[in-house]
Amino acid sequence: MSTKTNAVIEDGVIYLIDEHGNKSEYVHLLGIDDGHSHIKIYGGLHPLTNEPIIFKIPSKAAIGITLTSDKQDNVDGQVVSVNQNSFTVSDIVTHPIDTRTADYPLSDFNKALIHQCLSLAERKGILPTTDRRVFAATGLPVELFYSGPGRNTSLIQNKIDFLKNEDQVYNHLDERQGRNQFKFIEHEVFCEAQAAYFDACMTDEGGLTEIGADLLEFGAGVLDIGGRTTDCLVSAPGGQTFYRERTKTLELGVLTLFDNIRERIKHKLGNNATINNKFLEKAIRTGQYGLTGNSIDVSDIIAEEKLTMANNIKNFSDKNIGDGNDLAGVICVGGGATFLKKELQECMPNLIFVDDSEFANARGFYKMARHIYALQEKTAS
Repeated sequence: MSTKTNAVIEDGVIYLIDEHGNKSEYVHLLGIDDGHSHIKIYGGLHPLTNEPIIFKIPSKAAIGITLTSDKQDNVDGQVVSVNQNSFTVSDIVTHPIDTRTADYPLSDFNKALIHQCLSLAERKGILPTTDRRVFAATGLPVELFYSGPGRNTSLIQNKIDFLKNEDQVYNHLDERQGRNQFKFIEHEVFCEAQAAYFDACMTDEGGLTEIGADLLEFGAGVLDIGGRTTDCLVSAPGGQTFYRERTKTLELGVLTLFDNIRERIKHKLGNNATINNKFLEKAIRTGQYGLTGNSIDVSDIIAEEKLTMANNIKNFSDKNIGDGNDLAGVICVGGGATFLKKELQECMPNLIFVDDSEFANARGFYKMARHIYALQEKTAS
């Protein structure tokens, strides 16, 4: 966690005050994990409240304006336009766009999700209200970030430019209330699993965590269980080099697990049954599908599918990372690490689970941008 900051507001502008009394204008420095299941942000501590800047929304949106209400704010607050193309960004849309496509990282849909996440975080007081200039760090999965022995420089540059271009992107309620658009002044793109490694090594201030010295000295494995894929990466000591033959991607993620649960519940109800998305979400939480008092028990289906996925991940890890005896440890992160923690611990008892593991990538992006690439120095210039 970050050290508390000192700040003041003058004429609506937030200024940070260092130990010598010098002032510098506050600009958002954010790690943004634009995942297939959720959009997650991390930005250290709020300069005025000293509460963590940490927030997420589901990666759910539909094309067009698909909701209506007696209160226009309720609709406008959930609509984002990107170059005149509107998206309803909400967890209640009935036919969300599938994020598991090759063009997702550079799509208007992705950009709408990111802007909505920032807008909602600001409205909830999690993100400070500023002129909305952002120094951002995002990521790409292993198989996209690297191409052969080196970086996929073309795709990385395209993603950097993707957020920094001059697209017109705005939440409709923000526009009506006269708020500026979010403007991405700087943007760095990192490898997601590498960011998770540095998150486990580094504090927000750039010091070492309790396990950081060992991870840096001996290297570590990372299992990043996301919405679409599971990445494994093995870092050599120091974190700047990775073992290519042990760094792989498995086309299996939490969304795949949910699809499998959906199909099994559909089969149990009868193959002509329509599966309600909200009922499915409740079933995954509670083991009961349907309305209270008229539900069916599907806890066995969920337990079996979770254990099957955990075993598949174990086999993937065993094949590529190995038993981890030559490393300081194997770190397990991502939304799947949270959802499958019990099952994974049964299969792989030596895994290291960091706190709030689904935010590991976003935290890692923030830490790498702040310290390794020193974006915070640019915020003060």
